[in-house]
Amino acid sequence: MLRSLFDLGVDSIIMINEHGRAEEVLSRSTINMSSQRQEILHMSFRLHHSLLQDFDEEYGMVNYFVIERENVKILSVPFHSCKLFSIMKKGIDHMQIIKKIQQISNLKHEYLSRDMLEMVASAK
Repeated sequence: MLRSLFDLGVDSIIMINEHGRAEEVLSRSTINMSSQRQEILHMSFRLHHSLLQDFDEEYGMVNYFVIERENVKILSVPFHSCKLFSIMKKGIDHMQIIKKIQQISNLKHEYLSRDMLEMVASAK
């Protein structure tokens, strides 16, 4: 199901677990970065989500965040116990991507229990 994001213009999809490790990496192109730098990037996004959670009581839960860099747009969305990290070209409509991820997430909620989802995510 996540591969359908490629049809919307996403170049890379990374499922990051609660420890900041990539559980699954799907990419249409080679990521031109050492594995150590990729690991640091993944951990930084997980840390960012964790820091934002400190303000859930005052502002509510984070639905997503977007970082627009000079060459790409990076999107991070909570996805069950993981975070879904997507990289795309700047011109891609990130709201369309967010809606698709939320649809996929809701479908999984309807068909699987939370324990089953965590087993699926940790097995990948």
